[in-house]
Amino acid sequence: MARLTEILEAIVGDYESQPPAERHPLLHIRAGGGAEGFNGWDDSQPAVTRDDLDYLHDGGLIELDIGRSGSYHIKPSVDGCAEARRIRRERRRLATSEPVDLDWKAVRPLLHAVVDVWQENGAPDGYLSFHSVVERLGRPTDDLGTVRAAEMLAANDWLEIAYDDEDVPRIKPTIRGVMATRGWPGGDGEVAAERLLSALDEMAESADPEKRGWAARARDTLMEVGTKTLAEVVSKSAGTAV
Repeated sequence: MARLTEILEAIVGDYESQPPAERHPLLHIRAGGGAEGFNGWDDSQPAVTRDDLDYLHDGGLIELDIGRSGSYHIKPSVDGCAEARRIRRERRRLATSEPVDLDWKAVRPLLHAVVDVWQENGAPDGYLSFHSVVERLGRPTDDLGTVRAAEMLAANDWLEIAYDDEDVPRIKPTIRGVMATRGWPGGDGEVAAERLLSALDEMAESADPEKRGWAARARDTLMEVGTKTLAEVVSKSAGTAV
């Protein structure tokens, strides 16, 4: 897998090194005696076989056309370019890795900030700039903990995140994220649990000191119990399965 990753990066790098208006597929040739490789590649670039290219093609990472002479005409797919950028991005992050806090107590403010900014901007169908969200939280745009939190929220269908060609993230809430933070009915146990915590957030800002104190204590206690346990309890109470 490491070798295929190296090959994909090399294909994307070579293709993207061409002027955008003049990009053409890379030519992979099989010569007599079994020798094969990309035209113009030297020893500093990986050796590539037809089997490697077939594997990348089957995975949706490259586009492949067969020429009249049996040569392969190759260019990276949209998914292939995105995967190469993801690999490079992770490599850069590993070089300057730092501890991050991914407890739900630390992550949920990001979910709420995304929904807040999205709603304030007219609930657009498109993505929000990541800067507008992290600015709301008072964090730097390149804060690793915030980026990781956004990616984890996206992996669990609370948010959507996408990276542009400059590797800058963009973000927007899913309907699941909106349901959990805006009191909509429906959803699974996790959504219901977050909806309960959101309601307690609002009560904790009440003008009534007694209500404010009770809500804050209840919310903090439930957070200590853990959202998984809370989701199970809420689901059972509602007669649904997690």
